[in-house]
Amino acid sequence: MEKINLQNLPSRGPYGKVLKKTMVAPEGYKVVDCDSAQIEARILAWFAGQQDLVLDFELKRDVYKKQAGKIYHKDATDVTSAERFLGKQTILGCGYQMGAERFQVQLATYDVYIPLAEAEHIINIYRESNPEIKRMWYKCQDILKHMVSGAHRNIRGVVGAGIALNWGADVEEITYRNGVTKPCITGWIEQPNGLKIYYKDLKVKAGERGPEYTYQARDGVKKIYGGKVVENICQALARCAIGTQIVDISKKTPVALTVHDSIVACIQDQFIDKAGKYIVECMSKTPEWAEGLPLDCDIGIGASYGEAAENAG
Repeated sequence: MEKINLQNLPSRGPYGKVLKKTMVAPEGYKVVDCDSAQIEARILAWFAGQQDLVLDFELKRDVYKKQAGKIYHKDATDVTSAERFLGKQTILGCGYQMGAERFQVQLATYDVYIPLAEAEHIINIYRESNPEIKRMWYKCQDILKHMVSGAHRNIRGVVGAGIALNWGADVEEITYRNGVTKPCITGWIEQPNGLKIYYKDLKVKAGERGPEYTYQARDGVKKIYGGKVVENICQALARCAIGTQIVDISKKTPVALTVHDSIVACIQDQFIDKAGKYIVECMSKTPEWAEGLPLDCDIGIGASYGEAAENAG
């Protein structure tokens, strides 16, 4: 228990939620769990400039039903719960260039099994209905190419429709595990808070389907491609947004815990309504650096963290 990772507490299986329910508020207090609703999907649509999807989020439409309607060629109002689940997994899972085989495997983790042909159909429908997101994958793939080829010129550019992010590449020395030091290309993308996503020792080689890019991560060499770059950016932007929310919430209510895209507080019963309303207000507000980004959240209150998380839905 001393090395427990609160970011990865189990949530499935017969004992999946037991640990969360052991985290109990003191007498006279309640746990408040406020979860950013679909924050990565919202940021992806906004960042890529997929304005019809941005508008759907802004108007609080059921984007899962709408996507399922496109997949099954029916009105969103006629979509079944099982079809909506497929629409949800499509919106949440296919935005980073996921292929059909991987999508099929992902669904299997939820005990949902579909033929590969159906998975390919769903992937194609998603890409056809979200052309700006697809275009952003290839734009980021092109940025990788320029990072590698133009690093010696310290090239710089911007990426993003919803926000302009600086990117570039530098030549720096890197020391490998064998003690050898040599110059390498490091690509980077700068976030609104000034922090950068780095791709150290960025390289390219010819692959069966075209150029393949790799970089040196902490745990070894990793492949990188357009969709993965978009994922890195969206997750970093989500963290920037949540960081802004934490700062705002902390002005009036101490934050006890953050888990991925949720913020947890422990609040006295007498202040629970007022504090809960303030937390929702903070987590639904668009950050100053993210004009046009529609954010929303779900709040849950309970005697334990597990109960609050369940009530947040």
